[in-house]
Amino acid sequence: MKADNINLATIIHTGEGEYDGLLRDFVEELKADGVNVQGLLTKHYKNPMIIYDISSNQEIVISQALGKNSTSCCLDLGKLAGAAFVLRKALEEKPDLVIINRFGTAEAEGGGFIEELQALIGEDIPVLTLTADKYLGAWQTFTGGLAEEVAPNKEALHAWFNKVRG
Repeated sequence: MKADNINLATIIHTGEGEYDGLLRDFVEELKADGVNVQGLLTKHYKNPMIIYDISSNQEIVISQALGKNSTSCCLDLGKLAGAAFVLRKALEEKPDLVIINRFGTAEAEGGGFIEELQALIGEDIPVLTLTADKYLGAWQTFTGGLAEEVAPNKEALHAWFNKVRG
């Protein structure tokens, strides 16, 4: 890992799941080219929030039902913590790329997948995620300005990945 850069990138989004399909398509293209991609992708971003393991397609519900009149966040931190096994497995297997579905509320507050993200960065494993614009400040603080913001299109994603892959 170079001292002035880390193999970490994000796509900034509005928080409405608009780039989940882009990430899925990008992952499928890489896998078709024989790239070892592991991690988590979002299947459904609204209640119920469902993510899945890229390697096994195992779905993981990470939300809780709070009732129709609730205005609280329905993210279930216990279920999110349970999903971290996918990222710990990737850390052991050292794939070509790890996708983390979101740098979101939990990560912005120092929880969620933050430990796994730090470990992956420490092992110089390329990581790509999505960050809602409302968490951009927390993202920049976390990364120290060393991560890249990638344009939301496949050409930019491939260019970033080819650069970090060497």
